[in-house]
Amino acid sequence: MLLGLLPQLEQYRDNLRNSILLQDEQPETLRAVGTLTSHLRSEHHATLARLNTLVSKGEITFDLLPAVFVPRTALISRCTTTGEWRAFRLRFARMVCSASTDVLDITCESIDMADDSSHCECCSVYGSPVSAPSTPARAAEAACGHVRSRFLIPQFNGSVKIESLQVFPLRFHPDAARLEAS
Repeated sequence: MLLGLLPQLEQYRDNLRNSILLQDEQPETLRAVGTLTSHLRSEHHATLARLNTLVSKGEITFDLLPAVFVPRTALISRCTTTGEWRAFRLRFARMVCSASTDVLDITCESIDMADDSSHCECCSVYGSPVSAPSTPARAAEAACGHVRSRFLIPQFNGSVKIESLQVFPLRFHPDAARLEAS
C-alpha cells in the first residue's frame, strides 16, 4: 500500500520543501518523509518500474493490486441490478490467502437513499435514519445513509486491464472526467 501512496508522499514532501516559512516541527517532518520516500524508491525500484509500466497502459497484475487500491480512493463499479455506475470511497483492501485461491478483499462505502426496501440488492443502507425530521433539510438527511459494500477480486494470472475488474479506481475509467461531473 505504501507504494501506492508514494506519489502523494512525494507531493507532500515537495510542498513542505517549497513552503517559505517552515514551522518548528516541519524540518523533522520533511526529513522523515524524505527518508521514507527515498527508502521506498531505492528498496522497491524494480517493483515501482513494473507498476509504472503496467499502470501507464491501464493494466495491473494481481500482486500489484494493493498499489492501486489505496484507502480513500474513489472507486467505481456497475450496479448489479440497474447496470448504472456507482461511486464508492475505499475504506480498506487486504489480501486474503486460502487453500483454493487468493483474493483481494475490498470494503468501501457510498451514500444512497434509505427507504423501506432497498431499490436493489447491492444498495443496502445501514445506520438508523433520524426519526421525525423537523425541517426539509433534516428530511433529506434522513432519506440518505451510508452503504457499505464488499468486493472480492480473485487471483488472476498475468496482467489485466484495470477497467475490466469488477470494481476499480475511478481514475482508470476511460471517461473518468464525465463520471466525476455527473
